[in-house]
Parts: sequence; C-alpha cells; structure tokens
Amino acid sequence: MKDCVLFYSLSGTSTPDLVVSTSHQMWLNFKTDDTSGSLGFKVSYEEIEQGSCGDPGIPAYGKREGAGFRHGDKLYFECLPAFELVGKKNITCQKNNQWSAKKPSCVFSCFFNFTTPSGVLLSPNYPQEYGNNMHCVWLIITNPESRINLAFNDLSMEKQFDFLSIKDGGKAESPILGTFSGDVLPPPITTSAHVARLEFLTDHTYTDRGFNITFTS
Repeated sequence: MKDCVLFYSLSGTSTPDLVVSTSHQMWLNFKTDDTSGSLGFKVSYEEIEQGSCGDPGIPAYGKREGAGFRHGDKLYFECLPAFELVGKKNITCQKNNQWSAKKPSCVFSCFFNFTTPSGVLLSPNYPQEYGNNMHCVWLIITNPESRINLAFNDLSMEKQFDFLSIKDGGKAESPILGTFSGDVLPPPITTSAHVARLEFLTDHTYTDRGFNITFTS
C-alpha cells in the first residue's frame, strides 16, 4: 500500500465530512496502543459513479439548492430562520472527486427575535456543546392578546456558573420568571403577557449540551 494517497489520519472525537476515493479501491488502517480503549468508530460506504463527489448531505436546520454531484456541479446552502450558517455558502465538485469545502453547518443564533406563535429555542450549537463567555438574548413576541408558554425538552448546563434566565417582558429589567442551571428539567413556564425575554450567560470554563425549549402561545 505504498502508493496509496492518505485522505485522513483521524484520532479523538472529530469526524471528517464525506470522503470519496479516486478509484474503485479504498484502504482503512486502524491502530491502537496498549493503554485505554474507547468507543471507536462506525463508517458507512456506498458505490458512486466515476466523476462524482458523492452526496454531502444537507445541514441540520438547513436547506440546499442543487442536485448534481458530478465534476463542476455546485451546491448552495442556507439555514432556517434563527440559525446562522458556519462555513461556505456554496461548494463545487472538483476533478479530484472532492468537494471544494466541507458541508456547512447551521448554528442557532445568539440573538434573535421570534415573532411566530410557536417555535423551538436552542442553545447555540445544540445538541453539541455551547461556547464559553457567551451572553445571548432572545425575544419572543406573539399576538398582543396572547400569553407564552415555554416547555423544557432538554437542559444540561454547568451548574452554578452557566445560567438561563426567562423574563416576563422584553426589557432587561423585566421581572424574572426563573433562572436555570444544571440538568434538572423545570416545569413549564407561562408569561403574563405576549412578550418573553431569554438571556443565556456562560463563564470561561466548562461547557455542556445546553437547552432545548418549545414555546407556544
């Protein structure tokens, strides 16, 4: 296997994007040492026609334009409202059977005003870990005659150091309905009017999965 081209040398927990060989063969070599073990890996493969880069997929919370995966074909990506695109907005299938860039990802924005009667609010990068030193603010503004109900689907934050506050109104000084940390799911929360303010603050040390909240009015 001296003439093989090395695509990736992987270790740890980071995963590559789609890998496409330049011919009909591919070689995988797995080595471990004599210390601790781990979960390992799972890889799926499929045969594709020559001159193709393969389907890179669609980002979670995103959408894609373009359906061709052959040399010269382009794909265009964008994210759903409240999400920000991280990476390239468009990628091209190159003659080496590789895309010009990795498929982008869609990360929940740190600042957004929701004006829909219902929706989902996530910590940035959920369900992966949020970042350090964050200060995010979200407003939920619904019909003036309605109230807002917020239900926690998931909660996992560094206890006593990372916080999510829910306020009864849209201002920074609005009354606090609850401040949450740790991993205990709180009961649903209902505002007294049609506006809610959520503030998320993290420190400079540990991070975690964050939160997933459904709101309805």
